Amino acid sequence: MKSKILIIASTAALLASCGAQEISFESFKNVSQEILNVITSDDFKAPTKLTANISITDDDQKGTIKFIADDDNNNLYVYESVEKKNEDPIVYEVWSYAEGTNYIIATAVSEKGKTSKYYYTSPRPYNAENSISSYLEFEEDFLATMVEIETEEFYDEIERATFKSKGKGSIICEAKGKNGEYGYFEFSNNLIVTNNIKGENREESMAFKWGEANFKKPNLKDFEKVDRE
Repeated sequence: MKSKILIIASTAALLASCGAQEISFESFKNVSQEILNVITSDDFKAPTKLTANISITDDDQKGTIKFIADDDNNNLYVYESVEKKNEDPIVYEVWSYAEGTNYIIATAVSEKGKTSKYYYTSPRPYNAENSISSYLEFEEDFLATMVEIETEEFYDEIERATFKSKGKGSIICEAKGKNGEYGYFEFSNNLIVTNNIKGENREESMAFKWGEANFKKPNLKDFEKVDRE
């Protein structure tokens, strides 16, 4: 239950809460339901650009993800790294973008101090496991969990919590768990922008910039061209 309740944002994100009005837990749930209704309605138009930065530290391992998507121009960049204590990080990058009537799919993999780079052409863009729609699904599940939690159930796990809103489509929550966990999350314009949690052995940091996608093509001179697998 802690992972559902305390999925919440970094200390720096607290600065973004200036000007927000404090609200009750029930009002917070009502606004969460309103946002959920908006993003699940047939009239909702999802953003076509997104930049997401995610960092997860668990015991002696750290994972990092950077996701840049521009669906209007069929541009995609995904960066993933896993770093274990006293070991070189494993880094995976992929670029996918339109080139004429086809797509260029470029990949760079770094492991044990060695990097391999290659690219190929494809009639279809790269099918990333995470996409703008997957992050919207994450938001939907997140909101649904908050709406369903009963007050007594919530405070069984929480020592203190503050709820705020800047207006329609906005919710902010800062909470401290009974076992010392800390978290903060924020939604703005019906979209999640910050979501972090800090526990005893795990720390998560998520930042989302909707409507922004600063995509840069790789220099293919550094890549080997290969046939598609």
